Amino acid sequence: MDEHLISTLKLNVIREKNDERARKALFELFGALHGGTVYVPVSAVVSAADAAQGMNAVPGDAATAKDTVRLKPDILKKGDGSLYFPIFSHVDEVPEDYRQRFSILPMRYTQALATAKATAELKGLVLDGFTEPLQIPFGLADFHEAFFGKEDEKRTRPAEEQIADCQTVYVLYAQALGAHIPAVNGSGYALVFTERSYAENVVRKNGGAGLMIAQMTPEQFVDFVRSWYPLGVVKFVLNADTAYSQTVERDAYLPDPLAKGFDYLGSRLNLQIIRYRQYRENAQNESAKAGAVTFWSAICHQLPENLFLVPVCYDGDPDTVEDAILHVTERSGEAVQAHALRMQAEKTVVGEPDLYAALKIYGGEGYRLADRNDRQGDVLHIKTVTASDRAFIPAFTDMKTLQAIFGRQVRVGLFTFDELLAYTHSAVEGFDGDITGIVFNPGGTNLVLGRDDLVLLLHEKEQPTRIVVAEAQAEADAQQAKAEWLGKW
Repeated sequence: MDEHLISTLKLNVIREKNDERARKALFELFGALHGGTVYVPVSAVVSAADAAQGMNAVPGDAATAKDTVRLKPDILKKGDGSLYFPIFSHVDEVPEDYRQRFSILPMRYTQALATAKATAELKGLVLDGFTEPLQIPFGLADFHEAFFGKEDEKRTRPAEEQIADCQTVYVLYAQALGAHIPAVNGSGYALVFTERSYAENVVRKNGGAGLMIAQMTPEQFVDFVRSWYPLGVVKFVLNADTAYSQTVERDAYLPDPLAKGFDYLGSRLNLQIIRYRQYRENAQNESAKAGAVTFWSAICHQLPENLFLVPVCYDGDPDTVEDAILHVTERSGEAVQAHALRMQAEKTVVGEPDLYAALKIYGGEGYRLADRNDRQGDVLHIKTVTASDRAFIPAFTDMKTLQAIFGRQVRVGLFTFDELLAYTHSAVEGFDGDITGIVFNPGGTNLVLGRDDLVLLLHEKEQPTRIVVAEAQAEADAQQAKAEWLGKW
């Protein structure tokens, strides 16, 4: 939540002259309070024995309280003598001299309200009593708590029920990748919301970072989740950064009978590409820059391990060909067999493996691996795509993305990364050849690697995988580790 949101909403209530808009602003304020944190001034109350021990101590002595130390909240008195429990929307709202006399503790608003109601003679709470105060009588607070308490019951239901019951589902996406690819958080989970204000808060908290909000019906959302299988997005967070946040397993929400987790060909690679491109678009941020370097390194090591679907043709082929055969090369055929045997060893498949089924190609139902009788010529040519008058090899990890560009009436070949690289060896050698690079999943995660990128990739894949942490984050991690270490003693 925006750390100044409660303060902003409070000012909207105080300054709004229109009664109807003021009521709406008050409702928004209580919504933020109900799920939010306020700051409460307290002082420590110790027993007489412990106080005497402290008075008799000399510099350098270590004293431990023998009795329970109570924290006593402060009480503010209004001019007419009525008493109020002070809460603050932000520590900046607490005057410096007042802050020196009390400890300012963060506390859930609901806990602060319960504490105030347990204190005798109070009329209610006062929000930001020293700047632009807003009095909150207990009756008003109770009315809104009753409403939002019922809302809590709705918002803590299973994600499936919440999504099915809402009219609109909101999903974040990165502008650089497009609305057909979900944005992911630091753990690689998609961000889904049942209320637009929740989504806007996350965008605002991240300073924009190229994040956009897509909206869809619950039925459209189900189709959207289905498209995540080849992308390696295995979880989503419902209503992130709220008190109602839930992490949901994709496979539990929408099981796929053919695969689960990262089973589909290229799904791990695609998730790395998504995270790399998100971070790269926000590279002015040191943490994002470090993330981009980390995932570029991961991509460089992951690409050589993958097999790729590429549109191909034989000499004399017509423009369109009815062909549900996956044409393999000698090297990709060997890689398929090795992959199937590995899955058998890991007990992912039982018995003699079906080589094609073992590949788990998303959208590849109805295809089979080619045999010797399926060859239509001696030379298999790769089709290219053109961007800015430059030719690129289009390499796909799922059939649906390939068919979105080339249609279903096209031959498809299966290639190793090294084979594709061999087609662009002239780029690596610096020769001005026809093919200037490779684009992975054009129209999908869309990673374009030109000549210079391929040279960098070849160098990076020979190095250990890098995990880069921004300097500020590294310092924070070090301080956290130090605090945890000291806490053990």
